[in-house]
Amino acid sequence: YLSLNGPEWESQRNFFSSVNECTWNGLFNGIKSSYFQSGIYCDSDNVVGAIVLPDNKLKGTLPKELAFLPKLSYLILHYNEINGDIPSEYQQLTSLKRFYLDQNYITGTLPSWMGQWPSIEQISISTNLLTGPLPDTLYNLSDTLTDLGLHDNMIVGGNDISEKLNGLTKLQELYLEENLLDCMVDDRFLNKLMNLTVLDLSDNQLVGTVPKHLLNHPTLEVLDLHDNNLKSIVDTIDENPILEFLALHSNDISGTIPTGIANLIKLRHLDLSTNKFRESIPNSIGTMTELTYLFLAENNFSASSIPRSWQNLENLKELSLKRTNLYSEIPDFLGSLTNLVLLDLDDNNLTGSIPQSLSSLPALRFLLLNRNKLSGEIPVAFANSTVFMFLVDKNTLTGDMSFMCDGDTRRDHVIADCGGDDPDIVCEGECCQCCDKSSDEECNDFGLLANLDPMWDHGYKRKNYDFDMQKYIVYGNYN
Repeated sequence: YLSLNGPEWESQRNFFSSVNECTWNGLFNGIKSSYFQSGIYCDSDNVVGAIVLPDNKLKGTLPKELAFLPKLSYLILHYNEINGDIPSEYQQLTSLKRFYLDQNYITGTLPSWMGQWPSIEQISISTNLLTGPLPDTLYNLSDTLTDLGLHDNMIVGGNDISEKLNGLTKLQELYLEENLLDCMVDDRFLNKLMNLTVLDLSDNQLVGTVPKHLLNHPTLEVLDLHDNNLKSIVDTIDENPILEFLALHSNDISGTIPTGIANLIKLRHLDLSTNKFRESIPNSIGTMTELTYLFLAENNFSASSIPRSWQNLENLKELSLKRTNLYSEIPDFLGSLTNLVLLDLDDNNLTGSIPQSLSSLPALRFLLLNRNKLSGEIPVAFANSTVFMFLVDKNTLTGDMSFMCDGDTRRDHVIADCGGDDPDIVCEGECCQCCDKSSDEECNDFGLLANLDPMWDHGYKRKNYDFDMQKYIVYGNYN
C-alpha cells in the first residue's frame, strides 16, 4: 500500500483498517474497466492467495515484500503506473498461477528465474518497456503455461525464438506483436505448439513463408502475422474448419492468392491488403460464406471484374478492393449483400453508373467510389440511404446531388466534383465538400483506407472505424 501510492488509489478497499486483510475486497468500477472484483483474497486458512488491484492508480515500484506470501496464486496489477524491474525476490512465489502487469511501465528483461515457477499458467506483461531476448528457461514451463502475453514491448529475438517457444507445448494463446523479433518463418516455425488457439506475431520483422502447418493447425482460431516482411504463402492449403481470423496485410507477399484459401471454410476475417499479389482475384473466395470481413486492397492484380460468385457472401460486413485494377461496371448483386457496412472500391477503373441497389442496403455506412470512371447521375434514392461517408469525386458523374444533404441521415463526409466554375455535378449543402477537377490543387487525395487493425480481441467486431494513417476520420462502432 505504502510502496504503490496507496493514499491516491481509486479504491481503498479498507487497506490499513482494523478489519482483517482477508476482507479488503469488493466490487469495483475501474477507470478503464467495468465492474469487477478487486482487493485481497484469502484461502480457507485465511492465508493471502490473491492480490487483484488492476486499474487503481497504483504508482511506484513493485514491493519486494510480496515474495513473503508463500501461497500467493494471483498477482493482478494491470492498468496502473508501476515502474522499474520485476524484483528477483519474486522467484520465491512458487504458488503463482497468474501474473498480470499489462499496461504499466515495467523495465528490464524478462527474468530467467520465471522458468522456476512450477505452477504458473498465465503470464501477461504486455504494453510495457521490456527489452532484451526471451530467456532460455521458458522451456521449463512446458507443463503449466497456457497463456503468454508480451506484446507491445521491445523484446528482441532471431531464429532462436521458435526453439525457445516450441517447448511450451501446453501454450494456447501467444501474443508477441509489436516487438523487435527478426526471424525466419518456415515449416519448422512454432511447429510443436499443437494446442494454440491464438497466435499474434504482427508488427515485427518476420521473414519467410506463411507455412502450411499454421494454416491447417488443428486448434488455431486466430493467426495474425500482419505488418512483417513475409514474402510468400504456401501454395497448398487443406480444408480447415477451425481457423476464423487470418490477417496477413502489410507484408511483401507476392505471387497469386492460392485458390486453396477457400478451404479455410470457417474463416470470418481475411485481410491480404497491401501486399504484392498479382494475377486475378480468385473466384473460389465466393465459397467462403462465413466471411464478414474481406480486404484485398492495394494489390497489383491483373485487370478483372468482381467475381459473380461473390454474390454468395451474404455475411459480409466489410469489403475493400481499393486499388486492385478492377474494371467493368459495379455489379448489381452487391446490392443483395444486406449486411454490408463498408464498401470500398476507390481508385480503380470502374465504369458505368452507380447501381441504385446500393442505396437500399440497410446497414451501409461507408461507400467509397472515388477515383474511378463512373458516369451518369447519382440515384436520388441515396437521399434516404443509411450512408454517411459518400465519396464519389474524380469520376465523370453529372447532375444535382444536393439531395444528399436533405435526407434523414446526418452526413458528415460527402465529397464530389462540384467545385470550380463549371462543374458537371452540383452539391449544395453543408454536408458537401467540393473538389475542382480542373484545378491542380489536391482534394481528397489522402487515399483513405479503413483501418486494418485486427478486431479479434473485440469479438470479431470493430471498436471503431478509423480512416487514413493520420487518423483523418474516426467513427464509432457500428456492429
